[in-house]
This record gives sequence, C-alpha cells and structure tokens, in this order.
Amino acid sequence: MYNNVNALLQNEKHPELYSMDMETNNSAYLNIKNPIERFYVYKSGNVDMQSVYTGAVRYREINAPICQSIVDCDSCDLIKDVYRLLWSQAIADNRNSFINGQHGDTMTSLQHSLNLAFSIVETEEDRRKYFKGRKVSLAYQIEVLYYDKKFLSRMKKVKGFETFATMYHTIGNFIPVPPYFNSSRSNFGEDDYWDVTLSYIKQWYDTRDNNVIAALLHKTNPNDKAVFYCVKWLSWFGTWTNFITMNYLQDFINPKTLAPILFKPRTARDTTAFFKTCSTLIERRGKRMIEELRKYC
Repeated sequence: MYNNVNALLQNEKHPELYSMDMETNNSAYLNIKNPIERFYVYKSGNVDMQSVYTGAVRYREINAPICQSIVDCDSCDLIKDVYRLLWSQAIADNRNSFINGQHGDTMTSLQHSLNLAFSIVETEEDRRKYFKGRKVSLAYQIEVLYYDKKFLSRMKKVKGFETFATMYHTIGNFIPVPPYFNSSRSNFGEDDYWDVTLSYIKQWYDTRDNNVIAALLHKTNPNDKAVFYCVKWLSWFGTWTNFITMNYLQDFINPKTLAPILFKPRTARDTTAFFKTCSTLIERRGKRMIEELRKYC
C-alpha cells in the first residue's frame, strides 16, 4: 500500500502495472494471487443481499471483511495523488474545468464484457443447476464460483480475461471527470467503454452540439446538470487534440484519422479481441502517465 505517487515510483519496477485494488491493508486480500479471484472477491460486495443467488449472497457475506477494507479504486489516495500531479492545471481552475481531483472514473469497466465472455465456458449443467435470472450477471457467476471449485480454472480459459483483470485497476484506466459523469454514461455497464465515450466526445468537438453529450450521458434534456458539467469540462480543453494530449489518450486514437480506436465487444466472440486491445491501450497510457509523473518525483 503506497498512498502516494512518490512511494509507488520508488518501490515498483513497473508502476504502470500496479493495481489500485492493492491499496488496502487487508492481508487476506493481498494474499490472493489470482487476479480473476481478486476480481470476484472485490466485486462480491455488489451482490444484492436479497438476491435469489443464495450462494453468491453467502460468498458476499464471507468476503465482507475484505470488501469493507477496500476503497473505491478511482478515488483512493494514490490515484487522487496522480490526479493532483497530472491534472494540476485543471484542478487549479476548478471553477471552469469542474475537475477537483477527487472524482475519477474507471474508463473501461469489465463486468459487461465478462458477462458476454462467460458463455464461452458456461455449461448446460451450470444453466440447469444455478441460473435463476433473465440474463448472465455477476451474481450468477459468483453462484457458480461458490459451488464449483473448478470455476476459476475454467475462467482462466477465457482468452485475455486474466490479462484484463490484471490491467483493469492500473493507472492507465483512470481519469478525473466532472460530477455526475461516471454514473450517467454507464447505462448499467452497457456503455462503460472508453471508445464509446471518446466517440461521443469527438462528435461534440466536431459539432459543439450539447445533444451529443446528452446522448452520451443518457439524458433527454441537453440542459441537464450532468450535461452542463461535462460540456464545461470539455470546453476547458478547447479542442479534441488538446483533450487527447492533456488526458494522455494518444494511444486510444488512430494517429492518421484522429478517430477513436473501437473495441467494445458485441458478442462473446468479440471479447478476445476486446481484452487484448483494451489491455494494451491501458498499459500504453499507463506508461505515458508514469513517464510524466517521474518529472514531479
């Protein structure tokens, strides 16, 4: 546990690979070496205690002491120190940028893609014995995990999942954002992909049409408060190229067309390419950010 950038840089050989979920003093969690298992433990706190998946509820109860000791990765002290250093100008001009260094967002989330990928290893027996909902969910997967001791080894066979689970909470997948942004754009995880977000943002810079941001944030009113904050944030950077450069997103766009690189998976078959592409982009961005951070420490 480092709490600040200086400690991270002094102690990690590859700080761009350090996962923010390790910012805890809970030894039980730190001793979980399998990133796939850590992901399910970390997310088990999201299981509804009234869920029909009783095994998943029990798994949550078992891991409650761990979950209660882990802070939200995109607002832990370490990542906020990253925001403070790399986005100092925006934070200093908070009245115009609406960036205060306290609110961050995980750029691309894992759960929706994992729900798709789960069908690769799901069996007819899983469906018959454990499935109780209308669609694949976190609770359903944890239900299988709770009862099937081979579940983690099965999930390792989902190509690219382990790598993405490792990169998911590293520095390259976090960005400071204005209020209401992260919850509004997610659409229950369906649109929690940074390529989707960048596509809307580029369209806004091209048109300056606030209806584009309303669509990004799933608002019907372009005068909604969340839209207002987001537009002010984007306006602070001035141009699309400034937004990309000042947020260390050069690897997320095509250098010739300046269009976002697309990676959101539509089907289970797409998840292998998604895991590979997005993991690579997160790592490259992380290296850019670490290179810049070394100038301050």
